[in-house]
Amino acid sequence: MLWKVKVKMAGGKGSATKVKLAERRNIAIELRKSGLSYRAIATEIRLMSGMPPRYSEAMAYRDVTSELQRLNEKSAEVAKEVRRLELERLDALTESLWDTAIKGDNAAIDRLLRISERRARLLGLDAPRDVNLTGDMALTIEYVIDDESYKEAEEEVSS
Repeated sequence: MLWKVKVKMAGGKGSATKVKLAERRNIAIELRKSGLSYRAIATEIRLMSGMPPRYSEAMAYRDVTSELQRLNEKSAEVAKEVRRLELERLDALTESLWDTAIKGDNAAIDRLLRISERRARLLGLDAPRDVNLTGDMALTIEYVIDDESYKEAEEEVSS
């Protein structure tokens, strides 16, 4: 599988370099998602037009982990914004029911309590719940490690 990447951008060499880096990282993450090892990712990227001819397995690992970190940060920002929007909606609902609940309307009081419970869950204000599980259970823990990380871990253990 060969990828061709061509970047033309106004704004100087620095911006074109950043775009190339972003594209390379995106390709690396896509190749990793498709199951390729870091060694195979490095080989694929080395074969691409416009990519570094000395692109290594370590560079592939750095590109994938950097892109994953960027995506995680972006997801956290989106989650924060969604949480803020949801809190605004709960505020509007609370405001619309408040006068009726204060006058003693039981349905409005119940609805406000449910809104309050939802707000507490959204903000993590409730204490964790204890869950008692009964019956037979099996737990399987699987840890997947790439060749490079395995070699590093093996060296640490043997020293």
